[in-house]
Amino acid sequence: MWYQQSGLLLIRRATGLPKPIYLRNGWMSTLDWTPALSRHHPRKLSYRHMVNTVSLTACPPQWAAGFAFSLNAAAFVGLTTVMLPPGATVNPELIIQICKRTGIQGLITPPSLIEELSRDQAGLELLKSFTYILWVGAGLSQSVGDALAPFTHLVPAIGSTERGLQISFETEDTRMWNSFEFIPETGPRFEPVGDDLFELHIDRSPESDMFQGIFHTLPNLNTTTTSELYSSAIDQYGSKRWIFQGRKDDLVKLVWLAKFHATHIENAIAKHDQVKSALVGGEGHDVPYIIIEPHDRSTIIDPRKFIDEIYGLVICNINQKDDEAIQIPREMVMLTDPALPFKRTLKMTILRKDIEKSYQGHINDMYKKWEAQKASS
Repeated sequence: MWYQQSGLLLIRRATGLPKPIYLRNGWMSTLDWTPALSRHHPRKLSYRHMVNTVSLTACPPQWAAGFAFSLNAAAFVGLTTVMLPPGATVNPELIIQICKRTGIQGLITPPSLIEELSRDQAGLELLKSFTYILWVGAGLSQSVGDALAPFTHLVPAIGSTERGLQISFETEDTRMWNSFEFIPETGPRFEPVGDDLFELHIDRSPESDMFQGIFHTLPNLNTTTTSELYSSAIDQYGSKRWIFQGRKDDLVKLVWLAKFHATHIENAIAKHDQVKSALVGGEGHDVPYIIIEPHDRSTIIDPRKFIDEIYGLVICNINQKDDEAIQIPREMVMLTDPALPFKRTLKMTILRKDIEKSYQGHINDMYKKWEAQKASS
């Protein structure tokens, strides 16, 4: 019964084509086993805040997160889900209106909506009023998380369609709002990969079928890698926590085999208030390139001055901290072309390969100018 197929989700990876994932009854029921985790008392689970709440889910049901929170959580933890109107354009005004009319206590959403709400005073006050905010699909801006952490419970959710959500213990250290301590029953194992980063592996155990969806989705597996990279940290109570830093497939190798993780640089740049996201690449070249996507291009009067500001405040600092073989010249930084907005998945994760393809002409022009400057110096 546990391995009987009960659902089908079609997913598109940021680096690949659509792929069908068949979900089984065991995957669906992993939340039903959470009462057994009371053995860890007084430790608390990060998902405890959604129990018996009325929550707005901005994740459509064709996502694993939307599917799980609108169906599984309703069945097993008493979550009442309010869905967005079909075909509605998501904006802060709509979210505020829905929350006022339905008595919303919590929000389940991609981080982009949290960041958009936080830029408006009414939206920021709404976010602070929630019992909890859970986000999926990408990382939340550090500055936004820091502003919200004293007022509400922030719950980063991580996992995959195949394995579902990875259950984590909660920390009382609000400074560590973006960290995880995965419960041992899900079989987490961290292996060092260099540069103080660790890759998360999942191992099968006698109890893992109760708590870990991957061994229902792929029942012949005994271990699997996630390609997720983490750094370790200790919270103020002495517990070891893990902070997500990117994926193994974000690794960029330069021409002389120096390598770096693109998300490390992208996340640092995205902390700037006026930056929506950034794309870093350079595979096979001598230096990396950066394409910066502003929140609102129309507010940038002088693009060159804007890039100079970010280069001086952020990128120079990255150059000082990183290996000498991985230095980013000012000439290799550009803003997005208004005619070529970054392509994203439904979860608002950037489609790296698609963007690189559409910007290939711009990237080639940057490298030509860089080569010309090297030749003249």
